[in-house]
Amino acid sequence: MNQLKRSQVLRTGSEISTVLKSTNVKSKHLLFCFKENLLGDFSRIGLAIPKKMAKRAVDRNKIKRMVRERFRNSSNSAALDIVVKLNNRVGKNTKLKLRQKERVEIRSQIEKYFDRV
Repeated sequence: MNQLKRSQVLRTGSEISTVLKSTNVKSKHLLFCFKENLLGDFSRIGLAIPKKMAKRAVDRNKIKRMVRERFRNSSNSAALDIVVKLNNRVGKNTKLKLRQKERVEIRSQIEKYFDRV
């Protein structure tokens, strides 16, 4: 299993809130916030997938796995702190379940953002 190193993850609430206050890019389901990492020459990621936006733990974990996998496979040359936040409710029309259509949309939004960075 390919896990992120401890140094690649934003862990504390203060680190995440600092990045959330900085520059952001908004898509249909996700909000991508980023800030230059002044502590090192590597990128770090934080995830904010609230229960209010995705009721089922399975769906929250699926979204987190998609973001982490894309971050792991990206070739970031810039040292950035990135926070990905789910800002639109998942499964409005499907009894609060993440379905294939939304999964594909979210994945394409993740791909588009990480291709720009």
